[in-house]
Parts: sequence; C-alpha cells; structure tokens
Amino acid sequence: MKIAYILPSIINKGSITIFKDLITGTNNLYPDIQIDVFYFKKHDINFFDYRNIKKISFFKKLELNEYDIIHSSGIIPNLYTFFYKKRVKATFVTTIHSYLKEDLSNSYNKIQANIINFLWLKILSTQDCVAVLTNDAKKYYINKINTKISVVNNGRDFNKQDSVSDYDIEIEKIIEIKKKYKIIGSNAVISKIKGIEQVLYSLVYLKDYFFVLVGDGNEKTNLIDLSKSLGVYERCLFVDFKNNINSYTELYDLYVMPSRSEGFGLALIEAISLDIPCLCSDIPVFKELFNEEEIIFFELDNIEDLVLKIKILENQDIVQKLILNAKAKYLTNFTSTKMTHNYISLYKSLIQ
Repeated sequence: MKIAYILPSIINKGSITIFKDLITGTNNLYPDIQIDVFYFKKHDINFFDYRNIKKISFFKKLELNEYDIIHSSGIIPNLYTFFYKKRVKATFVTTIHSYLKEDLSNSYNKIQANIINFLWLKILSTQDCVAVLTNDAKKYYINKINTKISVVNNGRDFNKQDSVSDYDIEIEKIIEIKKKYKIIGSNAVISKIKGIEQVLYSLVYLKDYFFVLVGDGNEKTNLIDLSKSLGVYERCLFVDFKNNINSYTELYDLYVMPSRSEGFGLALIEAISLDIPCLCSDIPVFKELFNEEEIIFFELDNIEDLVLKIKILENQDIVQKLILNAKAKYLTNFTSTKMTHNYISLYKSLIQ
C-alpha cells in the first residue's frame, strides 16, 4: 500500500500532531507501507523531521496516480483533492476534526460561516470516505455528507520526558503557587467555544484555588479583563502557548475542560495519561469518550454545579479511583498505536 497525506502545514497543532503520530506509527507498525507527505504553507522541521515531506502549490499539478490512499485534512487540502477526484484511481479519505458549522462560527460571521460550511460539506461529499472522531460526530454529519462516514478515535502517546529539564520562570512560579493553592489547569486554543470564562466565575467561590491557562487565541484578552472585573486576576496565571506542555500539565491538581463544543479533546487524554483527575462539561462528545467512573462532569453554564464538582474532587479516594479508571480507558482506546491500527484497517477495507 502507498499513502499520500496532504496537509495544510506541518506544525505543532492539535490536528497535525495526530497525523504526525499516525505517520510515525505506520512506519513502525507497518514498514511495508510507503508514505509521502505533502503540505502547502509551513513545515517546522523541529516538530516533524520526516524524510518524505514535500511542499506543494495549490495551482501546480501533483502526480497522484501511484497512490492507493490519498488522505487529506483541512479545507485547502480537501479543495485540492476535489479537483483530482475524477482523474485519479486512488481512494480519497479525509478526517474532520470538529463540528464544522460550530467551529466556523467561532472564526467568521454568520453569513461567512454558512457559506464556507455549505461549500465544504459539498466537497466532503465527493470523498470516498470521511473519518470522524466520535459516534456523536457521525450522527451530526450523517445527513449532511453524501458519502461513507467512519469513526476513528484520535490517539496519542504522551510521556514526561520534556518535564524533567524544561523549567522556566512560569513553571517555577506554579511550583510556588502550589504551596498555597490547589491548581486548576487548562491548555487550549483560547476561543469562546472553549467556555473558559466559566472557570473564572467559579473562582469567585473557590478561594483556595488558582487557575493556570496555557495557550493563545482571540478570547484571551477578554478572559484577562473578565478575571480583573471578577476580582480573581491575582489567582490566575495566563501563559502563552508552550511546546513543553507536559511540564505544565503535570503540575495541575485538576484539569478542567469546560468546552461548549469539542471535536475530540486531545488535551483531555493528555491530562489523563499524566494521571491528572479531569472535570469536563457534560457535552455529548465527552460523555461518549468517558463515563462518570472515569471523569467528573458538570452541567454546562451552571457555575454552582461547577463549583460543587470541583469540591468533590477534594476527596482523594474519589480522585484516585477516577485516575485509575480513566488511565485504563486511555490505554485501551486512545493510544497512537490503537489509532494507527484503526486507520490502516479502514484503508484496507476501502481498497479491497
């Protein structure tokens, strides 16, 4: 089998890290499979130094007839493969990492979001298979896309190797803060859809807690302003995006993911892999991936319930049970190896 991956860029970003792990996993587990990677914009060689990576132009033809599978991700790669579909014998696959309309509404005005969503769904319908991350996403797209839809959970392998020596001034500050407060932490591309303002409201009632938010995004300034108006700014630390994110996550006493919509939740499984207890909003995607024996759920936009659930996690018996159960689920379902096997099985089923 020969596979071509066509991506927007090769950078340290959630959906791209999945393909990095998939490509690496395939090379290790299926050495007979040949893989080439193509991209349009940026390649961070420090993020992924792979031998068969090539930059391409949207307006220049690429020879794709030699591939069995052409797997694209993102609107530009999807549009690019759209023009090849009738001229190439390969099987075309794409992965959708979010709920498109909700995600687009987070970045564009209503009219723009609706137009892009409409066109993107039409393009997706020309693919041979669209991979989605959860059964909830499959239900969402089943009447929107006129092609085969398959569920393939994301998977990642995390470790603590970068948390040994990557000490910077902010990490030292968190270590000092832990002597006085319990640390609530979250790592995110900061936008309204992440629902992080709920944590700031909860801090008003949680005098023994400190909130650490790592990431950047268009909502960050608004959250800083809100923390000041609520009088909790002194118990918040807003940290810019970090590559050594494990160094921060392992310091949290509680990882919180209060999202209004989420394609999967890579940061959630990262926290679980590092044995951090987790608290999530009760949206369908999280409740599909984990149950109440593995993580704690709070009612979205119910600050009283959020405060109550955070306090429940002060019970160490409950915390240890959650950590053990969630880690077992992660190791069974959400590793890079598991995801790689699932994608290769999907490819084989499509080309048989």
